[in-house]
Amino acid sequence: NKGGTCLGISRNGKYLGVGGGDKIATVYNVVAGKELKKVCRLKGHKRSINDVTFSPVDRLCMTCGGEGLVKVWNLTGECVRTFQGHAGTVVKGVFTKDGGRVWTGDGGGILKCWSVKSSMCIGTIVAHEAPVWGMCWMGPDLITGGGDGKVIKWKDNSEETRMEAERLKDEEDLKNQELMNCLHKGEYLRAVRISLKMDKPRTCLSALSQAHANSSLANVFNSLTDDEARRALSYSREWNTRSRNCLLGNLLFSHALDRYGVEGLVDLGVEKLVQAMIGYNERHLARFEGLIEGGYVVEHVLEQMNVLEGE
Repeated sequence: NKGGTCLGISRNGKYLGVGGGDKIATVYNVVAGKELKKVCRLKGHKRSINDVTFSPVDRLCMTCGGEGLVKVWNLTGECVRTFQGHAGTVVKGVFTKDGGRVWTGDGGGILKCWSVKSSMCIGTIVAHEAPVWGMCWMGPDLITGGGDGKVIKWKDNSEETRMEAERLKDEEDLKNQELMNCLHKGEYLRAVRISLKMDKPRTCLSALSQAHANSSLANVFNSLTDDEARRALSYSREWNTRSRNCLLGNLLFSHALDRYGVEGLVDLGVEKLVQAMIGYNERHLARFEGLIEGGYVVEHVLEQMNVLEGE
């Protein structure tokens, strides 16, 4: 490689990766014979390659580029993942022992952890006050060395973080399915409560709209707790900004007024919401009056056309 500045060796000692200032990394087979046998060339970086490292379990390697990109390649030379998130030059990178994640360090002393499967950044750490020049594993811990003269040992809990994220996603998927089932069965109160708990204004709007269509909006709203009612009313302010949703928003406040009265709404802490509703209602009223006036004009034109047709 022209201007080769970094190299990495696979765990089984079979492959050697060399990268440098020509923006290209080359992978060689080092056991094929006396001379290195070229396996593939890795082209895709826009600036120099600062590090090449291999996955301990898969036929993959990773390159760190001066443009701030981290790329994962298979050994046919195809880029299968690109991690973008570092603000500057990426200096060093390592795979985790299971090959499922990578840790990378940049010229600003920032560490990032990435999922190889999803390409998502799992975590970011301000590790050093200067470039991260070295990274390696010591047992289960990650060791980093920086230009600030510090060597730091880190406990890698990225797997726990990933598992927790998956658990939360599974819970959300179950809640979404439960929500859809409630809407399908006509259990509108339960659907509203689930959407409020999950903070899903659009789904809450859908549930309340279906309740209104089935003449049960008042019963649903009056069955909500004060906290649930407060949150639903806060959603209605946003719904009222659109003419197609303003009816439901105003109906919700009408039911709230019947349930709590003026003083009760003040105690509920929604007086600012009421003021916002009034402002948007004035706009809706002005638009409605304009439509009525326009309707008179159309009616007059049609009458005149009938007169002309009669003549």
